[in-house]
Amino acid sequence: MRRLLIWFLLFTIFGLGLTACTSPLGTDEGPESTHPQAQQKGKFRFQTDNYRYMTDDGRHGITNRNPNLRVGEWSRPSTGGDERRIREKVKQIKGVRDAKVSITGGHAAIRVIPDAGFPKDKYEELQEHVLREATFLMPRYEIRVRVGMSKWNPMRFFNKGA
Repeated sequence: MRRLLIWFLLFTIFGLGLTACTSPLGTDEGPESTHPQAQQKGKFRFQTDNYRYMTDDGRHGITNRNPNLRVGEWSRPSTGGDERRIREKVKQIKGVRDAKVSITGGHAAIRVIPDAGFPKDKYEELQEHVLREATFLMPRYEIRVRVGMSKWNPMRFFNKGA
């Protein structure tokens, strides 16, 4: 029994010693690597290409992530920018003269002002079309659409759905 314990300890120490002397990626590439890409860059560790965090985190130009996933400070869309993008998209729809967009939290309210000659019986179709386009453009918001010139208070509009 004692021999078995000694052999086990020897193999464990040998295994730990073997793994402690290698790099995490299995190669021995460091700042002074012979790798051609590493030689072209500086001698600092963060400038070499052998670090996995630089390959797909969405910050260094290479990404495989969801575009709506916020990764860093630079990727946080502003509410004003989102309002502008929604307004521009809605104004491209046939029958829309203007649009007013209000974003509060995760909710976006869109008031559509139709063209002067647009028939009132087609307001429902226009509302559905605007809702589809805006939802496709900004899936991160719960979007409500209202067509017409009636009084419009987006805060009251949000509370109706709750």
